[in-house]
Amino acid sequence: MNGTYLYDVSIIYVNYKNTTLVVDSVNSLREKSSGFNYEIIVVDNSNDINVINELKSKLEDVIIIDAKGNLGFGKGNNLGVTKARGKYLFFLNTDTLLVNNAIHELKTYLDNNYECGVVGPNLYTNDLKPNSSFYKYEWNIKTRKKTNSFFFFIKKHIFKKSVFFNYTDKPVQSKGDTHGAALMIRHELFDEIGGFDKDIFMYAEETLLCFNVIHRTNYKIYNVPSAKIIHLEGASFVGQSEFQCKSFVDGNYVYFKKAFGEEYALKYLKEMIKVYKMKLFFAKILRKKEVVDRYINMLNAYKNKIVYIQKKEIE
Repeated sequence: MNGTYLYDVSIIYVNYKNTTLVVDSVNSLREKSSGFNYEIIVVDNSNDINVINELKSKLEDVIIIDAKGNLGFGKGNNLGVTKARGKYLFFLNTDTLLVNNAIHELKTYLDNNYECGVVGPNLYTNDLKPNSSFYKYEWNIKTRKKTNSFFFFIKKHIFKKSVFFNYTDKPVQSKGDTHGAALMIRHELFDEIGGFDKDIFMYAEETLLCFNVIHRTNYKIYNVPSAKIIHLEGASFVGQSEFQCKSFVDGNYVYFKKAFGEEYALKYLKEMIKVYKMKLFFAKILRKKEVVDRYINMLNAYKNKIVYIQKKEIE
């Protein structure tokens, strides 16, 4: 959409079979947000008329879109954008709660910094501890290996420090991405780069979107720590199912393939197998059962992806 916008911000959720989370998030948003006008759009992937009816009854003045099937995260958000009339698009996970007037903080940063095209907040756990929020460097094999190295493993699990959080009180530029749980982008920029990639069902869609912003436009990406949002499941892979691990690997494979080429993407898969073997070894030493189970699922997902690719090549 170009020209005149009716709202400062269009806030877009993608919901799947859970009305409680999105209702709580919308209530939090309404309680904390002021100083700008906005619309709220909920795209429902549940394919369940009962969920749609419940959303309509509990969320007044909210645009409810029935996706009529599970489109995944990226395509669900793309559908929501077709109804959006805001100057800025704010993609917000249903499992989020605002700590402060975070959306206004992000909007104001975009208003005042014309070279910036994408912004994200600092994310927190439910007990307000630092959570994965953004990545400062380009997401490639080298940096992926770095953040999965023994040093970062110890830093994360022993010293509780994350490379994915802004511990300063100043905005930090990212050459990688901002977490898709809470991502704001200029509407015209989103249209220019074609939105979220349609080949990614879930995971890494924000990484590819941010890569396209950096490499196809002159805009920059920033983390704005004055904006604070709780991401209830931002601890991410705890209790991750095999399906979620598969989706993570599939999404990242598409990212690496489209960003750097097919040969590079295959190399990424092989490198990650080495990384997760190492992580699994140290997780067993530290006797972290949940982490061990998660790494086994991830390792299997990477191996299965390579097997799948090799079969496709033979066919």
